[in-house]
Amino acid sequence: LTQPGLLHYVGSKDGLLRLLVEEGYDRRFDPEDYVATGDPAATHPDGASLPGYLRYLVAHNAENPQLMRLYMVLGVEAASPEHPAHDYFRNRPDAVWGLYSGTRWRLPEAVGPWEDQRGLVEMAIAAMDGMQIRSFREPPIDLVDEWARYERVLFPSPLWDGYR
Repeated sequence: LTQPGLLHYVGSKDGLLRLLVEEGYDRRFDPEDYVATGDPAATHPDGASLPGYLRYLVAHNAENPQLMRLYMVLGVEAASPEHPAHDYFRNRPDAVWGLYSGTRWRLPEAVGPWEDQRGLVEMAIAAMDGMQIRSFREPPIDLVDEWARYERVLFPSPLWDGYR
């Protein structure tokens, strides 16, 4: 593929950045992919496991540290309103909520309906983002092991037992 051919496809350097972030990172390992794994926690008749999905997402992010690093750096750089990915990252909480709301989740009755879970979802994603940044510092952390610690706080026992 030539550079002019690529730019014809994506429109501009900003379009290439958008394609990389939205399709190369953000659309990978979404809730539909989790359900398609056939994992019993994902295919339970009452709905998919939210903690199970987040564990799945962390494991896949850990397998792609270069892409994860690029995404985290872009997220920080995009704090500037002049950055071409600024709107994407500003709108990310709404986009994630919309994406996750397309899946039927199995939740403990005591936590309430899905519509009341946005705060929990945002905390989980923020925890994941912070943990991913820490994974690039010294000493590095193991994302999967670290997420197991976070999961115990975000989805405590006994409330979430049987929903993982």
